Amino acid sequence: MNSSFEVSTGQRQLFLDDAGIAEVRNLTRTLHQPQKRGAVVRSSKPHQTIQTVSTPVWDPDEKLFKFWVIGTDESYRISL
Repeated sequence: MNSSFEVSTGQRQLFLDDAGIAEVRNLTRTLHQPQKRGAVVRSSKPHQTIQTVSTPVWDPDEKLFKFWVIGTDESYRISL
């Protein structure tokens, strides 16, 4: 697996570790406060629940992220 990557100037990136970083000079690590912006994924049917089954995947041809979910019309159930 090729661990090298490029970051465009002025483009924010999320670095969780130093993987792929060969050298650090004149760098300040900044953690920005997250901003809540509502549900990321919401069902179009109020009675339907959804479950995520993957992580978002970038589609370079369509220039958007794709995300697969499972929808169900069943009511929420509690296991006793």
